[in-house]
Order: sequence, then C-alpha cells, then structure tokens
Amino acid sequence: MVGVGIQKNHANSFDYQVSLAEEAYKKGNMDDAITYYENALSLDKNNIEVRLVLAEIYEKQKNDDAALVLYQEVLKIDSANRDACKGLIAIYEKQKNYDAIIELSDAVDSSLADLFTDYQVQEPKFSIEPGVYDGEQTLVLSSDAGDSVFYTMDGSDPTEKGLMYTNPIALDENNHTYMIKAVCMNEKNIYSDVITNQYQIKIPAPDIPIVTPDGGDFGVETTVSVTVPDGCSAYYTWDGSTPTSASSRYSGPLTIPEGNNVLSVIIIDNKTLLSSEIYRGNFIYYAEDYENEDVDDG
Repeated sequence: MVGVGIQKNHANSFDYQVSLAEEAYKKGNMDDAITYYENALSLDKNNIEVRLVLAEIYEKQKNDDAALVLYQEVLKIDSANRDACKGLIAIYEKQKNYDAIIELSDAVDSSLADLFTDYQVQEPKFSIEPGVYDGEQTLVLSSDAGDSVFYTMDGSDPTEKGLMYTNPIALDENNHTYMIKAVCMNEKNIYSDVITNQYQIKIPAPDIPIVTPDGGDFGVETTVSVTVPDGCSAYYTWDGSTPTSASSRYSGPLTIPEGNNVLSVIIIDNKTLLSSEIYRGNFIYYAEDYENEDVDDG
C-alpha cells in the first residue's frame, strides 16, 4: 500500500498519527491502523489521502458502508477525485444499486464521465417522426446497442407498465391520438431516458366518386363507370335516393336504365367506414325516340 508519506512529529500531530497508522498497517494490525488514521483525520478534517487509505482498509474488512461514507466525503471535497469515484462505483456495483451509479454520474465532475460508460444506456429509436398522419402508420422501435425495448401506448411509464417490444406497432385507429413512451434496458437492468412521441391518425373520408360519363342524354344503350379507390367500395341507386352500404354494390360498368334517371353513388372506406359525399347525376335514355327520329329522317 502506498503510504501517506509524512514524517513523525509529536503525539498530537497529524504526521505522528499517520506514521503510527502506517506502522500498524504494515504489521497487519488493521484495527489499530483505523484508530490512528481516524485520529489523523480529527487533526486534518479535509485530508483526502487519509480518507482513501481508510476506505481501502474498510473494504478489505468487508465494511462497505464505512468505505462508502469515506468515498462520498472525498467527492464532496473534490468532485473530480477519480479514486473515490471508482471506489463508489465498485461498491454500488456489488450492491446492484445502479440508480445510485447514475445519480453519481450527475454529481461528479465531467472529467470522470468515462467511468460511467457501462452504465449509460442509449435511448430507443423511433422509425417515424411524431405528428399528424392521414393514413395508417407502422411504428418500429429499436436499440442501436441491442438492448431490450419496453413501451406503452397510453402515456404511462414504460419502466413500470411497459410491454417488451417484439413486433412493429400498428397505428391504425382513425381520429385517435397515440402517446407512445419507450425506454431501453440493458443487461444490468439499467434504463435509458424515456422517450415520448405523440402520433395522431386522421384518415380523411374518400373523395366524391368520379363517374364517367358525368350524366347526359343518350339514345343508345350506354354504360357508366365509377372509379373506386383501393380499400373502398362504391354503392349506388338509380332513383335519386341516398345510397348506403345496404344499396347495390358497384362491381363493374352500369347499364343506364331506360328513362329519366338520377344516379346516386357513394364511396365507403372498407376499414374506417367513412363515407364520401354523394355523387348525383341525371342520365336520360330513351331509345325509341331516337329510333322514331331516324325513321322520320328517312
């Protein structure tokens, strides 16, 4: 052990007490060494070297509580003391008191940051930015370090109520706001900072149907086509009544019935069940009139 290295003086001097402590230590008389070092501290209350030597002796005696107090006292005097910081980390590690290690990292000088690398957990990564989306989204959570990821979807604390992330998360409920909180946890069960992202899904209703042709007078049999977006269905009536999902479903071009018709068409999203505005068009088809006109012209 490296001694404090101070010459003897008289019985009531710091130097003399330290010399007695070093002699007792060399002879293996740990209890006497502790007494003399404590006497020395009573004469020089802010001495760092003596505290470090005492902490080392206490650790050898498996008295971690006493050693911990001494290391803490050293860091109050010198927040950049590497030996004291390493000693505290070792004790907290044995106790598996990782919260105390994280708190220590915030309390000591920044020059000691390298001592805490193994205890700093990177935050989880979100595959999509927070915001408002007009369609379903799939959220992927990940950890660059391969740590476990836990999350909640209701804004609660993922360190307490989180589900372990295993598969992409579907954000598909319309007019719903998802408050996603996620956290990473390493093999030491140390958590990263919690990351919170908010997502709002606002899927719009389908556009008003596109109908071709868009109404008119017809003298020959004619069909009408409706453009149906993916994931939607179209429903129609020919009598001007309002179509619903219980009306005739469009499955292909419609033949205009003879007479004066009002075609009404609506588009419904198959998943959200949102409805478009109603298309209405007037379709007139009288084949005989045109045939008679052709005869008269002849």
